[in-house]
Amino acid sequence: MSVIARTWGRDTAQGRAVLILAATCGAQFMLMIDDTVVNVALPTLGRELGFSAGLLPWIVDAFMLLFGSFMVFNGRLADLFGRRRVFVTGLLLFVSGSLAAGLSQPPMMLIVARGVQGFAGALLAPAALGILASTFQAPGQRRRALGVWGTATGISGIAGVLLGGIITGLLGWRWVFLVNVPAGAVILTLMLLSAPPSDSSARPGGHLDLPGALLVSSGLLTLVWATLTVPTHGWANPATLASLGIAALLLCGFLAWEARANEPILDLQLFRRQGFCGSIACMLLAAASMYSMVFFLTQYMQTVQGWSPVRTGVSWLSFGVLFMAATGASIKLTPKSGARALIASGGVLGCAGQLMLLRTTAGGSYWMQLAPAIALMGAGIGLAFMPIYVTALHGHDTGQSSVVSGILGTTQQIGGALGVAALGSLAISRDRSVLARTGNLRLALIDGFHRSFLLAAICMIALTFAAFLVPSVTDEVDMEAVQGW
Repeated sequence: MSVIARTWGRDTAQGRAVLILAATCGAQFMLMIDDTVVNVALPTLGRELGFSAGLLPWIVDAFMLLFGSFMVFNGRLADLFGRRRVFVTGLLLFVSGSLAAGLSQPPMMLIVARGVQGFAGALLAPAALGILASTFQAPGQRRRALGVWGTATGISGIAGVLLGGIITGLLGWRWVFLVNVPAGAVILTLMLLSAPPSDSSARPGGHLDLPGALLVSSGLLTLVWATLTVPTHGWANPATLASLGIAALLLCGFLAWEARANEPILDLQLFRRQGFCGSIACMLLAAASMYSMVFFLTQYMQTVQGWSPVRTGVSWLSFGVLFMAATGASIKLTPKSGARALIASGGVLGCAGQLMLLRTTAGGSYWMQLAPAIALMGAGIGLAFMPIYVTALHGHDTGQSSVVSGILGTTQQIGGALGVAALGSLAISRDRSVLARTGNLRLALIDGFHRSFLLAAICMIALTFAAFLVPSVTDEVDMEAVQGW
């Protein structure tokens, strides 16, 4: 009888572990896809819902800013109230936001729904990783689980834009969001089936840095709003200057608050470590260039080239493949070549890719004008990505890896949002200037896109120089530390 009981208990535990792995990795896959899946749908939904050029970037930025601003704070919520409880809450909220986005009619409803998705994602992601870490504690099991998690994250990078094109082309743009409803139901079912009677991960009695989270999120939202209104109001407009001033006060207030908070969401002491600020700068620049390229190039493909959403999505396949290949190569090369050399090399490749996009024309060849540029950018970002994590983690205690990884994840989201906002604002200004001078809409669009590609190239040049602000470490890439385990 005791043998049967042990066997039954072992099989039950293994079954729960499999369900947990499927639920957490499924949630990660869904979240990472939502980072980019909407880009291909932007031209279509923009026309149908009557989005202005200045409002369109908010569909991307609302998600990324709320996701990035609350990621560390919501991770603390998971520690205090229990990871499973927060996971389920975040999942239900994410599905609700997706449903609202898919049913949106006025533009503001979609923007708010995307913000809800971003906040919910900031609940879901750290809780999912925490559940995975507590479930797979043996080193061998943890490595295998982390491999599945990393694969889900990597595939989502390829699948996001591709699925966005296929879904938009075959089912309509609303299903880019609505598909999360059945996917979320499956993930919720898996998690509930795997859950023990109680959530033992809750650690009550701590403090939440809610003022810090509100200050940083409101400051960043105000900064992005001010940036996106520049084409309409101009830099010297009192409304623009007031918005920028308010954003600066809120962000300075955030830093002042964090310096004296008992349990801050941002440990300012980390920035005193050698090379940490350089690593943050590298991540900001890489994210700004990558996300803005995806945002503008997908619009160029559809509004200037007249491609279908499906063709647009498929055209990004090489980016994902090269990104994953270069990421794998960088993991092997970092101990040999050093992180600094790889980051700088990635910046050079990415810059070359962005500059090649300046040759794009209306009706130009994909294989001659776009494919080489997309491949170079994918290889460049992939080559730099892991070494940036290595330099950020270098010199920190093992117990701080989750904090450092969380800060870099936040930096990636915020850098992408600010890149789309700033480059979008400058591209729109260029559009209007050329349109007023020539009266040719297509020429104005191409000129605006070229302006954004040039600025993204400058970001990659800056990344190359920023690489020299980090130590040339030759540490092995510790995937557990990168994921914050």
